[in-house]
Amino acid sequence: MRKRGLASFFDKMFVYIIIGFIAIAMLIAVALVSRRGFLTTISVPVGASRIGKEIFYECKGVNRIAIPATVKEIRGDSLAGCSRLLEFVVSPDNPSYCSVNGVLFNKDQTVLIKYPAGRQGPYVIPNGVETICDRAFSWSTGLTAVSIPSSVKKIEDRAFYSCKKLISLTTSAFHVQLGSDVFKDTPLSEDQIAPLR
Repeated sequence: MRKRGLASFFDKMFVYIIIGFIAIAMLIAVALVSRRGFLTTISVPVGASRIGKEIFYECKGVNRIAIPATVKEIRGDSLAGCSRLLEFVVSPDNPSYCSVNGVLFNKDQTVLIKYPAGRQGPYVIPNGVETICDRAFSWSTGLTAVSIPSSVKKIEDRAFYSCKKLISLTTSAFHVQLGSDVFKDTPLSEDQIAPLR
């Protein structure tokens, strides 16, 4: 009886491992096809648990990324360079992430992970956000203005890197921990970002 239960356990583990490998292979295939510009929507395969480093880097034709409930880890740099991206869609059953008006956040909306780089105009960061992730807005070449709420305590490396039209910064946040190159290659001056330090 005990041997049969143990065998059943290992059978199930083997199946889960195979499903995981298939999901990873599908994710890599989707990324490769997307980089060629053949896809406008990326649907991350169900079963994938992680979106790793630069997996969707420079998928320039993509305007929508759908994330299933199974994804538990997303690297911020995995989504850099998607210059036409307009929205993230996250399964409501995902325990780690959510989308608010197409912008990617952690589940409790305290961490802004990625703003879709293809959007144009200003953006108001919702009150309650405490951290703006590494490269969260990077290469958002149509972003013209951003409003940062008082809840923000940390802005990570390269958060607004190469936002070439970002000319206005409004903030009520003070004593924010700033990473390196946060506003590099933007029209903003040091005077505008000094109050954040």
